[in-house]
Amino acid sequence: MAKPPFYKIVDTLYNTVMKHAPEALQKRPMLSAFVLGGTGSYALTRLGQGLASKLGLNNEDLENLEKALMTAATAMPLSYAATSPESAKQIMQEHPVYSSGMLGLYFGLVNAILKDLKK
Repeated sequence: MAKPPFYKIVDTLYNTVMKHAPEALQKRPMLSAFVLGGTGSYALTRLGQGLASKLGLNNEDLENLEKALMTAATAMPLSYAATSPESAKQIMQEHPVYSSGMLGLYFGLVNAILKDLKK
């Protein structure tokens, strides 16, 4: 089976961070992948929101962009699972740490967007 999307860069980033992580996190790879994915995507999303404000993107355009990103982040894995259920299942079974990190990434992104939309 082919590697999941972005596997090489995600694997490199994860392993680089985990080399310096406390032993307690190293012993829990699925939890640490979820936390790292969530924290990273939350931070990058908030950074993007801040840059958009500083660049003068009006609130309505930013809101529309955020809604589109959230919709895409939700639709992409669902459409992949719907069109290639066996491949999606295989990714989750063969790469559980990667899958956990991607789930964390999704929750971090959605959390940052919802926080901004509620302002």
